[in-house]
Amino acid sequence: MKYVVAIALLLLITVPASGRPPSRVPPFDYTGNFLPSVLPRSLRNVEALAITGSRAGASPTVEFLLLARDRARRGVHKSVQAQVTDLRVHFETDAVGGERYSFDGQFVITKHEREQGHFDESGGAGSAPCLTGSLTRYQGRKRIATAKVSFIFTNGG
Repeated sequence: MKYVVAIALLLLITVPASGRPPSRVPPFDYTGNFLPSVLPRSLRNVEALAITGSRAGASPTVEFLLLARDRARRGVHKSVQAQVTDLRVHFETDAVGGERYSFDGQFVITKHEREQGHFDESGGAGSAPCLTGSLTRYQGRKRIATAKVSFIFTNGG
């Protein structure tokens, strides 16, 4: 009798009121294009961030592409080390013209976005930041600037 009561309590705890088992949350797709929302003067040359990758297979891959303007030319800095663990993000870029970047931060995802498995596609100017953290700019081995930054999702537009 005591086993029957224990099993009944376990079922009440794990099965929602609808009688259906809980739905699985899809893996989150964090790929897309992002614009900086506010940057300090020392990092104003950063124009955009693109996150590409694939969740297919046993080991998901991710690449960060940082677009920055250096005087009269633009440079695309590709990630040489990138890591996304749940919401935590870290990447370091290659050097372009002797300049490279590193970022350490996290995704800011709403409950609705988590359930959908991707960022809100209506994102754009005025949207809430979805990636925040510390961005560091280097010239050679010398650190030029470090600041807290935020990026908004732009849906490629």
